[in-house]
Amino acid sequence: MADIAFNIVELTRQVFGLGAISISGSSLPRSIEYDGIETINLEGNYPKSRLLGNPVLDTVLFKQNINGEPFEYFLDRAPVISVNQPSHIVYSRVRRRRGNVKEIINLGDYVGKIEGIIANVDSNDPPYEEMAEMDKLKSTQPWEVESDLFAALEIFYLVIKDVKFPAYRGMGNSQPYVIEFISDEPIVLEI
Repeated sequence: MADIAFNIVELTRQVFGLGAISISGSSLPRSIEYDGIETINLEGNYPKSRLLGNPVLDTVLFKQNINGEPFEYFLDRAPVISVNQPSHIVYSRVRRRRGNVKEIINLGDYVGKIEGIIANVDSNDPPYEEMAEMDKLKSTQPWEVESDLFAALEIFYLVIKDVKFPAYRGMGNSQPYVIEFISDEPIVLEI
């Protein structure tokens, strides 16, 4: 095993240029502590709208059946989650009038991204195996998710739009990742 030591929380903040908050009393285990990060408590009357647009350090568990086999993927090394909820707006052109008529239909699905760093803790080689595992998140089916942040926003399913591995210099055994997602809700048809 290689003797490599670095602070993955600080490295994530440097790579993505983020300040973040974390949630106290996480229901999922964490492999590291988020020292020096503002911690919030979601108990009581915490305004959930403050979670939108703010980067939050939280662990995430993805669950799905792949080819009939249960598959779980756990992000626990300081992933930074950013969630927003844009409005669904319909634009209509009107003759003899400049501009468009805008009609706000409703709040749209939650959209966001999960950013972080995966590392090969066994050697100085890039984390190819970890990248291959994370790439399995690209699926045609929604993922069931567990996370304190997602639970607070009542998000229980996500559709993964993309998993990216951006280049970053000087990180031989580490690789930044960005997971883009949209919230989803199962549809049950009753006949």
